[in-house]
Amino acid sequence: MTYGEGTIFKSKDLKGRTKWKVEVVIGHHPDGTRKRTRRTARSHADAIQIRKQLMMDRDEYNLSFENPTLDDFALWWIRDVRALKVKASTAADYEYRYRKMIAPTFGALRLNTIDSRGVSAWANSLLRSYAADSVNGALRVLKMVMGAAVEHGHLRTNPATSIPHVKSHRATSRDNPPWDSDECRRAIEAAQDHRFGLPIMLALAYGLRKGEILALKWGDIDFTAGLINISRSRREYLAYNSDGTTRLEETESDPKTRSSMRSIPIGETMAEILETAMFRSPGAPFDVDHRHMILDRTKTGPISTTVFTRSFQTFLNDNKLRRVRFHDLRHSAAQLALASGVRIESVSQSLGHSRIDMTKSIYARLVQPLNAEFSLKNQETLFRSNPS
Repeated sequence: MTYGEGTIFKSKDLKGRTKWKVEVVIGHHPDGTRKRTRRTARSHADAIQIRKQLMMDRDEYNLSFENPTLDDFALWWIRDVRALKVKASTAADYEYRYRKMIAPTFGALRLNTIDSRGVSAWANSLLRSYAADSVNGALRVLKMVMGAAVEHGHLRTNPATSIPHVKSHRATSRDNPPWDSDECRRAIEAAQDHRFGLPIMLALAYGLRKGEILALKWGDIDFTAGLINISRSRREYLAYNSDGTTRLEETESDPKTRSSMRSIPIGETMAEILETAMFRSPGAPFDVDHRHMILDRTKTGPISTTVFTRSFQTFLNDNKLRRVRFHDLRHSAAQLALASGVRIESVSQSLGHSRIDMTKSIYARLVQPLNAEFSLKNQETLFRSNPS
C-alpha cells in the first residue's frame, strides 16, 4: 500500500513569522480514514528533510511490521513515536516499565494473540511482587501501546481498555508512618549544622518534593518578597542503551503539573537560615543566583539524586532517627499543618497538588478526625443548654 509523498505548505504564526508545515500520511485508522502525522519547520529546506525522514520511518515501519510481536511494536512506538511528544525521562519510564513488567509475559507474543483475559490475569499476578501503584503504572503503559497498535491498524480493539486498575491485597495502613512532631523537631535540631541539613528543613517546613529541592537555585529565593519560587524539578531515571543495558540519567525540567509551579511564603526563621546558608555557599556573594542551593563537591555542580538519597539515610543513622524515605518528610509537613488546624485547601496549594481531592485522599485519616472535631465543637456550641 502506498501513501504518497506528503505535503509541504507555508503559513504564518500569530506574530507574522513564516513557518513551514509538513504533513505525511502514515497509515489508516480502523474506520478507514487516513492517519496523518504533522511537523513544523523553520525553513523550506528543513521541511523537505523532515518530510523525507517521516516517509522513511513510515516505509520502514510498514515493511517491518506486517504482524509484529509486542516487543517489536512497543519498543518502536515508545522510542520513535511517543518519545517525540513527552519528556525524555517520561519515555524512559515507559520503556523501563515495559521491559521490567510487561515484556516478560507478552513481549514475544504477536499483537493479535493478546486478549483481555490474559491482560487481567497478568495485572493481578504482578501484585505478588509489586505495589498496586506500580502495577497500575505498567497497565497504563500497556493500554497506550495497544491503543497505538489499534491506530496503526494491527488490532481492531484494545484488549487492555476494559481492565480496571488493580487494588492492593495488602493492608492499607502504613507499617512505617512519617515522623511525628517530636521526631521532626529532633531532625531539625540535628540538621542545623549538617552538610545536608538545608533540604531536610525545606522539606519539613514547606513539604517540598526532593526533585524540587534539588533543582532550587538561590535565584529562586525572593528575600524581598519573602517567597520561595518553585519552577523546576530534577529527576533521575534509568535510560536504555541500544544493546539493552541501562544507564542512570538526570534531567531538570518544569514540574509535572501547572499547580506544582508555585510561590511559598518563607517566614522569618527560615529566611534567616536561608540567608546564612547563601552567604556560606561557594561563590558568595558573587555568582550565587544561578547556583543550585544543594551542592555536592562544589566544582562539579549539583549533587546527584542517588548521592543525596544515600546521604539522607546516613544522616538518619548518624543521628539515631527512625528510617523513613525523604518523601515522607513531605507527608510529615502536611500532617503537622493539618493537626495544627491549617485548612486543607491551603495545605493542598502549598504541596502543589493538582486537585484538593488528591490531598484529601492521601491524608484522609487526618482529615476525618479534624472533621469530627469540627462537628463536635459546633454541636457543643449550638446545642448546649442555656444557663438559667
